[in-house]
Amino acid sequence: MPEPQGIDDLDASLGSSSSIVLSERVGFSSSCRPSRPYYDSLKQKHQAMNRRSGAGQSPKNAVSGMDKPKASRSRAEVEESDDLPTPQRVLFNPDQVCLRWKSTRKVGCGLVNLGNTCFLNSVIQCLSYTAPLVQYLDSGDHRSHCRVDGYCALCALAQHVKKVFQSGTPIKPGPIASRLKFFAKHFRSGRQEDAHEFLRYFMDAVQKCCLVGLPTKLDAATKQTTMVHQVFGGYHRSLVVCSKCKYESKTYDPLLDVSLDLKHVSTVVGAFEEYVKPDILDGANKYMCPKCKSKVRAAKSFSIHRAPNVLTIQLKRFDFLRKAGGKINKRVAYSSTLNLRPYMSESSSVSTKLYSPGTYCPGTLLLGGDDVRISVLGKAWHRTALLPPRCVCLTIRHSPLLM
Repeated sequence: MPEPQGIDDLDASLGSSSSIVLSERVGFSSSCRPSRPYYDSLKQKHQAMNRRSGAGQSPKNAVSGMDKPKASRSRAEVEESDDLPTPQRVLFNPDQVCLRWKSTRKVGCGLVNLGNTCFLNSVIQCLSYTAPLVQYLDSGDHRSHCRVDGYCALCALAQHVKKVFQSGTPIKPGPIASRLKFFAKHFRSGRQEDAHEFLRYFMDAVQKCCLVGLPTKLDAATKQTTMVHQVFGGYHRSLVVCSKCKYESKTYDPLLDVSLDLKHVSTVVGAFEEYVKPDILDGANKYMCPKCKSKVRAAKSFSIHRAPNVLTIQLKRFDFLRKAGGKINKRVAYSSTLNLRPYMSESSSVSTKLYSPGTYCPGTLLLGGDDVRISVLGKAWHRTALLPPRCVCLTIRHSPLLM
């Protein structure tokens, strides 16, 4: 049995080994995001020494050892420092979302009105000029992996977009228009419908196409990582602040569009200012504060917490308390760019650029109807329909905004 090493021999052995190790090149790689459950347990056990002391800062929003100036925080860091749900898996890589056109395109053809289909025409025309969506369809990724048994809304849209940019004369959107009842049972051919309502049902059908063939018990956060949500999705934040103890309650909800009230404003900027203006909860609407354990007066406000790559805006043009049908017919002004920073809960600056104003239909300044105008590569504006305009579309982070 060998004799145990002496202290001097051990020191010499360690010194010899360390000199070999230290002479080797040491490389560093970027850290990866820790698993959320493990990360949350660390935040509960340990207190961050570099916690920001800003007003209204919630302790659970401080990230130990990882804080950076807010203006330079990445999207991943924002997700780690707030209460947004973490998906178990990511279905569509957000790095694949390309907001700019990869190549120059000619202006596509117009669409034939098949009888009160202006609401549908305006929607699919705007979608046909949404760069990240069109480039995804052009890649053939969905077509090669489509598992839909029967009618696929995404395949139909891909075929339509291909025809739009190949045809020199107006085309009929028959493959989509003939399937109105597929999108919603209450839709009727030949009847005027709401453009925004059709957009929501159509995108819901596209979302279902993206989920076909996947496990039925996917968590909600994972379902929000499809191509649809990576392009058009973001998060609202609802904030309630107790007037007594200043306790803050935050709720985050996914969004695919933002609805703006026009009753007291005549510009898109003014509508956004109304959107984020706090409402006072008082009287019968007092807030039950979990800290005060009583009903108290509170302020409730909304903001965009995470901006989508392509922001869709709906202008509410109906007020059912008004006479003459409740339609708000006043002119609404907007510019080709919009800074979302004042309306967000995070401090990173996000600018949007209008790429496709359409017009149409009760309640939509988003995807308009009778007349759609598009800007190709941010240059000249082109009309893609023959009737007068009523609706619009825009973009974020130098990406598109659909209005």
